[in-house]
Amino acid sequence: MPLISTPHILAIDKPFGMAVQGGSGITESIDSLYPGCKLVHRLDRDTTGVLVMAKTKKAAARMTQSFKDHDAQKIYLAITSVVPTEPQGMIEAPIKKIRDKSIVAPDGLFAETFYKTLCTSGKTGCALVRFEPLSGRTHQIRVHAQHMGFPLFGDPRYGDFKRSRDLSNEPKMNRLYLHAWRLDIAHPTEKGRLELSAPLPIDWPFEALDLVPPSSVL
Repeated sequence: MPLISTPHILAIDKPFGMAVQGGSGITESIDSLYPGCKLVHRLDRDTTGVLVMAKTKKAAARMTQSFKDHDAQKIYLAITSVVPTEPQGMIEAPIKKIRDKSIVAPDGLFAETFYKTLCTSGKTGCALVRFEPLSGRTHQIRVHAQHMGFPLFGDPRYGDFKRSRDLSNEPKMNRLYLHAWRLDIAHPTEKGRLELSAPLPIDWPFEALDLVPPSSVL
């Protein structure tokens, strides 16, 4: 699971289904597994991929500021249950959080996400899409994808979960296919940038969905 470990930084490939922080009903979380580290950003429980933590106060302060200033470039990969109408574009739609769910609303906070379709299937109508959120709203990629008409495959909250189950031929499927693929952030203790990446999980159903992803993302 660890991607890199230095005296100041720990980066891991977060697995599916593990919460980043503890809470009611959560017996195991990332912060409980690495008690000596400080979280400087978050991933949803069902999102996999690159998660970086700080081991020192200096690293924590600088990385937290980088995320706050939107200096960190975050690139995600996701399977969508519908092929985007346009192969790429910028989604600009304000997002408002209501309790444990987010929606696109005129009175929401500014949010924009760049997306690019990497491969599609004419047979199943699914696609592998690259997302780059340029702001940091709760569930931003999932909400923006739903808003544009190509919800994420397997998303029980914002997607067409019945269609996802039917396409996967798994009646009990309970998986969101969203992966934090790459993170580029200013190095907190040295000059230059820290570039991190995590390979796609091996259990993504590309063959079942008739998708052939480019070799550059595997």
